[in-house]
Amino acid sequence: WGFIRDEMNIFVFILVLFLTIGYGIQIWDEHIKEKRNGK
Repeated sequence: WGFIRDEMNIFVFILVLFLTIGYGIQIWDEHIKEKRNGK
């Protein structure tokens, strides 16, 4: 059942990708807010 393992790997990869993107957007949003407040 190798193809099931591959699908799980793809699922985990996509999950990590979404978490990383979401986390990065959150940090970027806070960074922009700090810049606006700093002016």
